[in-house]
Amino acid sequence: MEAEGAVAGSMTDMTVAQQTPINEAKPQAVRRNGRWAGYWHLLASRMKELKREPEVVFWVFGFPLLLALGLGIAFRNKPADVSSVAVIGPEAQQVLSLIERSPQKAFIKVEVLTPGQSRSQPRPTTPGKPSAHASAAIPHVSSI
Repeated sequence: MEAEGAVAGSMTDMTVAQQTPINEAKPQAVRRNGRWAGYWHLLASRMKELKREPEVVFWVFGFPLLLALGLGIAFRNKPADVSSVAVIGPEAQQVLSLIERSPQKAFIKVEVLTPGQSRSQPRPTTPGKPSAHASAAIPHVSSI
């Protein structure tokens, strides 16, 4: 009985921290969720899908290549379009000199304008296409 009293008395003399058992942290296995883990899982699932449906390989890889080849052959003789550019501002001469030194200068038509000219002149259009200002000729219809 004395032994039980000694044990009971020692339990009451302990603090809460001393009474709480300490759980030893077990070392866990190292997780391999690095930067590329999601990518590799996605790639693996896509490869499994390709294995199940082999016709997808043609639509993913073959068809775009054939389409690009066909369109390249169809439009290979078309020359590049000439772009019209209006340069406004104090650095206009610097921009003009840069364009003149460019290897693509044959495809760029440059005009240097003042701010007043740029507001009053319509935008240049390509032959055969209507001007951006052609819609201004539509009469205004008032609502009743």
